Parts: sequence; structure tokens; C-alpha cells
Amino acid sequence: MKTRIFCNPGLFFPSGLELAVLSWPRLTFLSQGAYHGPGVNMKAKSAFALFCFFMWIFVSACSSGGGDNQPPPDNPIEDPGFAADIQAIFSSSCALSNCHNASAQGGMVLLAGQAYSQIVNVASFSEPGFMRVLPGNANDSYIVIKLEGRQAIGAQMPLGGTLSATRIQNIKNWINKGAKNN
Repeated sequence: MKTRIFCNPGLFFPSGLELAVLSWPRLTFLSQGAYHGPGVNMKAKSAFALFCFFMWIFVSACSSGGGDNQPPPDNPIEDPGFAADIQAIFSSSCALSNCHNASAQGGMVLLAGQAYSQIVNVASFSEPGFMRVLPGNANDSYIVIKLEGRQAIGAQMPLGGTLSATRIQNIKNWINKGAKNN
């Protein structure tokens, strides 16, 4: 009976291995300059399997919503409130491990109790000519520009995925209605 675990280290090391297959009792790497056949000891097999597992956890943390931060319902809200509606989006999609939590990527913490003061009428770190949130003007708010992928610098947010059009529209509605702290 064979057990196979597929891991793509190329996701983490673009010039590295493309695919490795762990099958009992041998470890086979399938890539250029790869090693084929038995002879890799159990310690190496275990270390590689553990590496794959932890890399999967690491990648999942920023793209899946992670832990207890369940995403809010994906329904349109004409006049969303910050605490109930917008913070719920930030908590489930942005304020995650290695993103906009206490480590503050781009100098912007999106944790509950801190997010509002970090984004409303605050200049963007990446493009200081834009406000992160410009009350009454969603289209020129840098947070919307990044969510929609219209930025000139950096990647579209959130990393590893996108927000639904409904959630982006709810953020835009909140900004266009004055970006109130309610």
C-alpha cells in the first residue's frame, strides 16, 4: 500500500523544485537536476513532509480567512456600519497572520478597535498622494483601488485571493456614505 503526499515547493521557491512525491518506502523528486530512487533516509522523508505541511499552513493563513474569523454574510448593504459590517470583512479577510494584524503590512493594522483610526483620512504608505479612505469618495480611496486591483504599486489585496464584488461594493457604500465610525 502506497501513501502519496503532493507538495509544490515551487510555490515558495520559484526557481526550486516543481513537484515532489513521497511514496513509501522511497522519496522521489520530479524536477530538473532531480534525485530519483530509494536511498533517502527516514529523517529526510519526515523533514520534507513536515516542511510541506507547515508551508501549507503558512499559505493558508493569509488566503483562507483563517481561525475564528468567519466571513460576514455576502449580501449587499446599502448603508453599512463600520463595526458590524466593514470590520467583519477586515477581520475575516485582512487582519490575519502575516497580513494586516499586529505585524501591520504597509503600516496598516486592520484589527478591531484599531482599523478605523488606521485608514480614515490617513495617507497611503505606498502612494502618499492617496488617502487610504477618503470619506465620500470610494473611487479615489486607496483601499478600494487596492481591492479592485487598480494600484500602480504592489499587489491586489487581499493577497492570495479577492473579495467578492458584493463585499467590495459594501466597503464602497460605507465610504461614499461618509465612512462613519458606527
